[in-house]
Amino acid sequence: FFFFLMIRRPPRSTQSRSSAASDVYKRQDQSMSSMRVVLPLYTYNNPPSQNKLSPLTFSANNIVNEIVSKKGNLLQDAILSTVEGLSPVVSREISYNLNLYDKLVDDLNDTQILSLQNELDILLNIIKDNKGIPVISVSYTHLRAHETPEHLVCRLLLEKKKKKK
Repeated sequence: FFFFLMIRRPPRSTQSRSSAASDVYKRQDQSMSSMRVVLPLYTYNNPPSQNKLSPLTFSANNIVNEIVSKKGNLLQDAILSTVEGLSPVVSREISYNLNLYDKLVDDLNDTQILSLQNELDILLNIIKDNKGIPVISVSYTHLRAHETPEHLVCRLLLEKKKKKK
């Protein structure tokens, strides 16, 4: 049983700006992917616990108290390291919406902490009521990196058809 991974050099790739997909492949080593190998016949191991608070079981007040205890951190970093399931983008957006982007947790006053709690309360209600709409953005380079031979043939035929028109 052999497993081959073909990495195609993307067009217009330079040393200073290479494609995201090839960067991911180049930078993965055994220490990074040893916990989450997803291949046939391999046992899948869950990643280690990050000790974050779940928005489904904790109140906004509990989460804010934990965030405020992370002294010396930027607000967006404290949110990211505290709340389970939030992406860096969402964490930054929360702090940006409150006009607290790049502000240290230590520098928050009571009004700002209350605003953070209100913002998180709104977010938690959206999560608990399943009112959120999941959005996944994938780069074109990422899609091309996972292109199968069948997809490649189809895409090339479509591009050839477009050129004829």
